[in-house]
Amino acid sequence: MTRTLLMLYLAVLLLPLTAVADSNSDFSNGGGTIVENTSGSNFVLQMGFPTTGTGGSALSQVAGVVGLNCGGLLPACSGNVSWITPSTSKAGIDNVGLGLNGSTQLGSGGQFTISEQGGNHGGLVFVGTFTNSAWTYVGTCKVSGCTGGQYYQWELTGHVSGIFYVNNQAVSVTGVVITVLTNQFTGADPFKNGNGNIQLLLGDAAGLPAVTPEPGTLVFWGTGLVGIGLLAKRRYAAQLWG
Repeated sequence: MTRTLLMLYLAVLLLPLTAVADSNSDFSNGGGTIVENTSGSNFVLQMGFPTTGTGGSALSQVAGVVGLNCGGLLPACSGNVSWITPSTSKAGIDNVGLGLNGSTQLGSGGQFTISEQGGNHGGLVFVGTFTNSAWTYVGTCKVSGCTGGQYYQWELTGHVSGIFYVNNQAVSVTGVVITVLTNQFTGADPFKNGNGNIQLLLGDAAGLPAVTPEPGTLVFWGTGLVGIGLLAKRRYAAQLWG
């Protein structure tokens, strides 16, 4: 019996640790239009409206987060991912002719937002900024244009830090890994004139922590286990003195 009591007490102590040891969550999205915008001599790439968490690329799958509309009993997604990159030059966005596979280091700044119906912060799930980012040309067309079978295509990668609003908690998160891939485009260079756009194929935000039970739930579970332990102890004492 003593061993049973010890195991129950250990379970109570380890319960919070178990709750935060879950795997990371992952947000996938697809579709939408990446637009090149100007601000003076600076250029940015924009997907939707991250300030309000609207527009953008539709969420297609959410893993590791209970309580949102994606996954579980409600598999259909209703949210979106929106962002604005740190600013760069016109040549930095239309980087077909640059070396290193046409990679432009965008640095830090910009905005990145995930929203979803069911989020408890006005629908916002994650609000952050890029800590580093790169816009890389992965297509096969040359600066002189395309030949048969070639295409324009870009990839945005980087890390984002911000606040994860989930389960009635605001969790500070760093190092969220962002990957975005555009569609293959076979027309004229979409960014050559400084005001183009291209369709997004897919995107992913990985590395956000998995949802843990609310603190009240942990207390409830812990209290229940302690109660069971005390009841078992009382019965054991009764047997000794009976």
